[in-house]
Amino acid sequence: MCALCDRKCELKLSHIIPKFVIDWLKTTQPGSLRAGGAPNRRIQDAYKIPLLCGGCESQFSKWETNFCKKVFAPYHRKQSASLVYGPWANKCLVSISWRVVHFIKRQFGIRHFSQTQTYELDKAINSWHRFLSGNEMSIGLYTQHLLPLTIIHEHTIPNLSPFMNRYLIGSVDIDVIRSERMAYAFAKLGQILLFGRIMDENPEHWSGTEVAADSGKIEPGPYSVHAVVMDFLNGRANRAGYLLSTMSKKQKDLVETSLIKNVSEFSKTDLARAMAADVSFSGNQAFEITGSQEPSE
Repeated sequence: MCALCDRKCELKLSHIIPKFVIDWLKTTQPGSLRAGGAPNRRIQDAYKIPLLCGGCESQFSKWETNFCKKVFAPYHRKQSASLVYGPWANKCLVSISWRVVHFIKRQFGIRHFSQTQTYELDKAINSWHRFLSGNEMSIGLYTQHLLPLTIIHEHTIPNLSPFMNRYLIGSVDIDVIRSERMAYAFAKLGQILLFGRIMDENPEHWSGTEVAADSGKIEPGPYSVHAVVMDFLNGRANRAGYLLSTMSKKQKDLVETSLIKNVSEFSKTDLARAMAADVSFSGNQAFEITGSQEPSE
């Protein structure tokens, strides 16, 4: 049964993270795309699950196409400092948050939520479902928030992950964030962070991030987010670095060979600049966290 329209039919394999994000990742990473929890296994695509019928999948694809052409691609190509979006942006982002919580619940469960948060999660899912299916015009309190990323060149963050910039600039990720007072669906769309609000007792901690229902602009800051978010991102960066350290020597050699083969092109990339920033902050720890050796002169 289709998770959106409830029609009994053959289900399509739906991307949790839109395909255009995965295509970007493939073109920016040295070596092959790898499973996040199993870095020794090369994969051709991101995780997909049977979720939607062909009609609903097609509708999601239309919103994603607009978001890719008018926001994602120009932002990652540094084509404009101001990106204008229409109502398709909110619909695309709601669909991603909705898919993320479906995937997390199905694959891992959400046992770390309090009773109140579980109640609010169900309300958020229902609100997003009604909005995506066209039965409601508003998502109410369950708003979507975007945070565009750049390389960190200066900071006052204690214990900053030595992998932070490479995580921010060159990765894709999904999860559900929570603290005692807030919970959000989380999707890292390359250099754009998406937070789908499930509950937040202090929403005033967010500024400049909320996606408008009809139209708006994505521009350079200022932005502010909940303090929990920075701790969360720091932890995810450490986790990403650790997972790379568990890669077998054979797989590391394959990545290194690919990097050496394309070193001239790689040196011009955002990922190379992110690596340089990590080294400037953390020195040799920037290599130790991934189990790599500092490159020789």
